[in-house]
Amino acid sequence: MKKLISLLIVMAVCAVIVLPVAAADFVPSISYKDHPDLVGDPEITTPTAKELDLLITPVADALDTPPADRNEMEQELVDVYEALTDGDMKLPYPDDKNYVIRDLLDVSVIEKNDDPNADPVFYDGEVDLKLTFDLGVKPDVPVLVYIYDGEWKRIDNVINNGDGTITIELENTGVLAFCMESDLIVPPTFDKMNDELTLWITLMVVSSCAVVAMLALRRKLRD
Repeated sequence: MKKLISLLIVMAVCAVIVLPVAAADFVPSISYKDHPDLVGDPEITTPTAKELDLLITPVADALDTPPADRNEMEQELVDVYEALTDGDMKLPYPDDKNYVIRDLLDVSVIEKNDDPNADPVFYDGEVDLKLTFDLGVKPDVPVLVYIYDGEWKRIDNVINNGDGTITIELENTGVLAFCMESDLIVPPTFDKMNDELTLWITLMVVSSCAVVAMLALRRKLRD
């Protein structure tokens, strides 16, 4: 019995030691997040007289849409996400630092339609966009933004406005990846919180077993 108690106590101590390491070593989830909020009105410049709207689709929405119901942009977004997740596709980061994808979304321009249930009609002509997203980043945190349109290209016109927002200028539409250095502080995500919860539950179970075993041993010795 004493050996069992010792083993349980060692397991509990190990769980305490492992907890902060496991909680810190994570890649932010990009599959259970909404897209960053747009700030102000997007600037859309095109040579057409058609009325156009901006359509932003986070990867979470695309994944939640049944494959048979996905439009072409949603399917491309899912394909890119799966390729990145499987390691079949990599972003052309500029140096040896480790980066993570903070957000993954599709930016498209569609023809304006008052019917919210109508399928989007995508505009595939020339387009220039200027968009401001609220990422909640600190003024000194660099954010790399890449666009995928057959291949990944880094967007040069990215400005950290110092108020948590970034402004980007695009010459075409496609899948966007917002990336940050992995050693920078990133807000907790769905996956990270689940990992921490699992570790805490494991710790509580092991600790409870140790306490129960100790009480049982004391009762046996009294008897």
